[in-house]
Amino acid sequence: MGWLLQDGSCKHYDPITRHCNIYEDRPLECRVDERKPKDLSVKKWHDQNERYCDLLHKAVYGVSRERGEDCTHEVPKGKQVNLRVINNKDSTFACTSCGACCAQIVGPPVEKWKANNWILSNGACTFYDPVNKNCTVYQGRPTDCRVDDKNPLGPKNLSRWHDKMNKYCDTAHQNVYGVPRERDEDCTHEVVGKLELQLETTSTCNAACHFCPYTDLGRHGGLMKRELFEGIIDEAITIPSIHRYVLHGLGEPLLDPYLVLRVKYIRQRDPRSTIEIYTNGVYLTPDKFDALKKAGVTSIIISLNAVRQDQHTLIMGLIGKFDSVCKNIDYAIANKDRVAIQVHAVSNGDQFTEEDAFTFYYRWGYSTHEGYGICIRETNWAGDNRTTHQNWKPNEACGRALEQIYVMYDGRVSTCCLDPSGKQIFGDLSKQTIREVYNSEKYLKFREAHACDKADEYSICANCTRT
Repeated sequence: MGWLLQDGSCKHYDPITRHCNIYEDRPLECRVDERKPKDLSVKKWHDQNERYCDLLHKAVYGVSRERGEDCTHEVPKGKQVNLRVINNKDSTFACTSCGACCAQIVGPPVEKWKANNWILSNGACTFYDPVNKNCTVYQGRPTDCRVDDKNPLGPKNLSRWHDKMNKYCDTAHQNVYGVPRERDEDCTHEVVGKLELQLETTSTCNAACHFCPYTDLGRHGGLMKRELFEGIIDEAITIPSIHRYVLHGLGEPLLDPYLVLRVKYIRQRDPRSTIEIYTNGVYLTPDKFDALKKAGVTSIIISLNAVRQDQHTLIMGLIGKFDSVCKNIDYAIANKDRVAIQVHAVSNGDQFTEEDAFTFYYRWGYSTHEGYGICIRETNWAGDNRTTHQNWKPNEACGRALEQIYVMYDGRVSTCCLDPSGKQIFGDLSKQTIREVYNSEKYLKFREAHACDKADEYSICANCTRT
């Protein structure tokens, strides 16, 4: 309609009187109450517009706006005001500055942006500053990033377009920050950064530990298909909150013939991630350790659980392996470079006593004091094993529930690593995406219960010692 002048102001605006010359007949876009979205209260909508007016006032007059008073400010002499470019919000769309759309590029722009090398391996825009949640090329950003400029519905349907974009922003915010977006407030959320993706690549184990339900569950022989594994990783790298990968489940990961290739794949796709492996150490030979280190593993935890051979056999069912495992551990420590090494023992008061713990720490040192050893309490595997201690509260939140996604070898997502048989299943990554499963109503309610210290609403958690 040709209403905009070169400086971005409306041609019907009288800068002397600060009045609109066609106020009674002004378009819908200029009528605050008439274009209120249906899903917002009047108060929230007015608050949103107040903030927008604050922004405009600062851009035009160079000073803050006094709400509740008629404006008496003048445009500073010599100041060139271009209302087409106003700080970080030159659109009438109420952006909450969360940066989620930049942290996770999805939709039609993806292929074009990949061709321009604008997308990082984690799915974020290369021009996005995650610390300040800012675009480093904001004034020159492409049309794909300009809400009003890419409006396909036309000016008369701007409100409908904004509603659609708000829903997109809600989804992006949920995916990046893991919590709902407040449409009427600037975003103060941080990327959680504590979400662990644990993948059971094999369900086969060579040990028979007395504190593990492996021998009773009959899950021997499972192996995660490489296509499934790589598909999961390909999506995981686009989710900023996933920063840690644990390749371990009910089985012994070093029996997985593809383990080194899996570690290498994660490292190539996500160079900044942590990759951790738990093992009983029997197959952690010098050659295997060197291969894993070269592939990019960052942490290896050896479950030793003994201080002598007879105890090793009694607790883990491994005959004549204690000395060779200790030699493997010694080699790993001597050649670890940047790989973090821990040696674990499960303490229960009978098969592994306090006296054994003293001997264990004397041999391996304390992990908290530049050593490698750590003793942990025996867990009851959510009720599948005996309970050796009572120092836990059934209702309290569990870090595994809130900070871990546990994937069984066939792609099913279960409660956590202490639910290896899948008593409670949230979804199946052989058929669904991580986001679909993680944001499902069932999984959301489960995490909400834990976050509110109502974990005992779920029997599997109420009976678990959580160690």
